[in-house]
Amino acid sequence: MKPLRDGDRPVQTLRDAILVIDAASCIVLITPERRITVTSVDEWREQLASGRTSAQIYRDEAENLRRDENQAGSPRDKGAEIMADLTGFWATIKTQLGECEHAGSADDVILATERNPYDDPTITGAPAFFAGSGGDDSLMEALRTAGWTVTWAEAPYHYKMQAPDGSAITYVEGDIFPTCKNCGCDHS
Repeated sequence: MKPLRDGDRPVQTLRDAILVIDAASCIVLITPERRITVTSVDEWREQLASGRTSAQIYRDEAENLRRDENQAGSPRDKGAEIMADLTGFWATIKTQLGECEHAGSADDVILATERNPYDDPTITGAPAFFAGSGGDDSLMEALRTAGWTVTWAEAPYHYKMQAPDGSAITYVEGDIFPTCKNCGCDHS
């Protein structure tokens, strides 16, 4: 992977690339070979504000990359492949969130999130992992829809929620731990 530059803020880690916001507020795709500027943060926000989803923006940006330089193996072509992969990523996240909107127990959440879109079982040591925290919708919102309540929260990325059946999970930056019904502790 090309090294990050001063001012780069990682947004999403992909299979063979990193999506960052650079010092000039551009969204940049960093592959092992190149840095490819995809769009500006302001343009991205405008598109989201107009009702478009992240998946739609990724798909359109992938198409634009293909159209700009449609040569096999070119840096832009590689970027297009990676951006197209993100469409599948967000479709998986949407499916997981839909299942979590009906989760009645901690076990239901573990089952809904066990198919992580990175297809990498070593991504976490937790029983489950939710990779969609940078998307349009959140796991917390999906679980609230299913009747869950927040029992405590330190931040949007670290909280505990209780299911209608009394079971609970602790969410820590994507990692999901069921809470023991006997002692209340989190088991990894």
